[in-house]
Amino acid sequence: MLEYPFIDSLDFTEYKSIVLRNGGNDGTMAKMRDIICTSLVKETTDLDIAGYQTYVAYLNGEYWGTYHLREKINKYFIAQNNGLSDPDNIDLLVGTGTALVGDNSDYKKMIEFMENNSLADQDNFDYIASLMDVDNFMDYIICEIWSSNSDTGNIKYWRDKSGTTDGKWRWIYYDLDWALWPSYVDSDRVERQLDPDGHGVGSMYPTTIFRSLIKNEAWKDKFIERFAYHLENTFNSEKVVARIDEIYNSMKGEMEAEREEFGGTVANWESHVEKLREFAKNRNKYVVQHLENNLSLTTEQKQMLEDTID
Repeated sequence: MLEYPFIDSLDFTEYKSIVLRNGGNDGTMAKMRDIICTSLVKETTDLDIAGYQTYVAYLNGEYWGTYHLREKINKYFIAQNNGLSDPDNIDLLVGTGTALVGDNSDYKKMIEFMENNSLADQDNFDYIASLMDVDNFMDYIICEIWSSNSDTGNIKYWRDKSGTTDGKWRWIYYDLDWALWPSYVDSDRVERQLDPDGHGVGSMYPTTIFRSLIKNEAWKDKFIERFAYHLENTFNSEKVVARIDEIYNSMKGEMEAEREEFGGTVANWESHVEKLREFAKNRNKYVVQHLENNLSLTTEQKQMLEDTID
């Protein structure tokens, strides 16, 4: 057990494990995509996200640049962040349903039910809503769509079997290194999440849950309202740019030393940060178009979404 208040924004002072992330695929570019996305949604959703703190690392006195210290996403992370006493009473799945902890049999049965029963029928929908947190999944899919994440196969979801909670499946929002890319600012991720062939790299990951839930008119109406809320609040362009600037200012003092040590220039790093700002300023108008193009919205729903565009 590690005992130290590593992350200022969290109340925890004990950690089973932590991770020093260099930014992953974004490490030689803006180096902040993942923490931008997760820190934004922390304020307006109940999705599980890993806390972070930026540190300067030295190894045996040798300078190793900046890293984002993160909570490691595992059963201990889930238990600690959700007030669960026994991590071994958790089913934690990844990707298409591979069990990292526990087993996946009940999850597979839930997916099979969706494949064979329309959730337009309220009784069928209510049954699924008794197994998974449909509002939690709603926020998850909205955040994935808005961020234009192209690596959507990085999915982790869990449930508690102890009886402490309602035992429903919930989703973890993580690994957003392929989000907010300028070349994807106009990508139609709504269409991608509705593709029966799947989403993610190689279309390997089923879209069964979203395609099933959206057939229920009440859930669809709530989805549109919730998306409008997030466009106006969570992903308001001024708010996102302010978060980018906040993280930029916390890192810029180290960039000259880091780039000198590992290659690249501060100017190049700043150009990548500016591309993030441009994404934030332009993404919402495209998302509104994609929702209108794919979901047969009413006039009132279209107006509600269009009113959120800055």
